[in-house]
Amino acid sequence: MNPGDVQTIETAAGVSPIPVPSATSVNTPAFRLDFADAFGVEFLAVCDGTPNIKVELEESMDGTNFVEPDGLEDIAVIGDELRHIRQITPVPAKYGRFKLTGQGANPADTTLQIKLFRQEQV
Repeated sequence: MNPGDVQTIETAAGVSPIPVPSATSVNTPAFRLDFADAFGVEFLAVCDGTPNIKVELEESMDGTNFVEPDGLEDIAVIGDELRHIRQITPVPAKYGRFKLTGQGANPADTTLQIKLFRQEQV
């Protein structure tokens, strides 16, 4: 087995952690899903108050037309400033990206650090 690879997910401008202010939606840049068999993701929200961020995985076959796959549940709802690690099981596709949506009273200064782990069997 390949020992795996960890990638810090950044904005298109190279910023991490990613700002998710108030009730806005933010899409991360696309990342490759192919060539991996197992996926994990780590989240850490920071803000002045209590974060409330819904995290969804959108996928694409061509890197342009992203949708949330039928039947795929939300990845997480982050409601505290603790570190969370989750397993994700994407539908087979070439590209993925995270959709981050501030909900309710999500503070305007909220940021979310995301680390994606990919492992392939060889």
